[in-house]
Amino acid sequence: MMEQLTKSDLRTGMHVVTREGVEFVVLKDTLFADGDILVAPHEEDDNHGNWLSLDKYNDNLTFGDAEFNYFDIVRVYQPKYEFTTLEYKLDCSDVDLSDIIFAEEVMTKAEAEEKFGIRIVD
Repeated sequence: MMEQLTKSDLRTGMHVVTREGVEFVVLKDTLFADGDILVAPHEEDDNHGNWLSLDKYNDNLTFGDAEFNYFDIVRVYQPKYEFTTLEYKLDCSDVDLSDIIFAEEVMTKAEAEEKFGIRIVD
């Protein structure tokens, strides 16, 4: 039998899955008022961008209010690979990286100052 994980075992970057099947990423010690949160990252999911406070969870990873037990955490894992959003999108599409061209925008100092509304000092 596997050892039961607790809320204190969760680390930033771990992924958790709720009873309802929604995947979240753990973010600890954030600037949010609640500090430790879960964020739904997948853009194709209706829940993308949603977040939950870890403060609302019991130590055994069940949601504090039994009425909302679909938020209970039933799976915890550490992703094997880390991707940027661009790499993830490209990995899930037929686009070849060699077909993408990133162009530089060249401008004068005066143009840059006007565009960004700042004064550039040499």
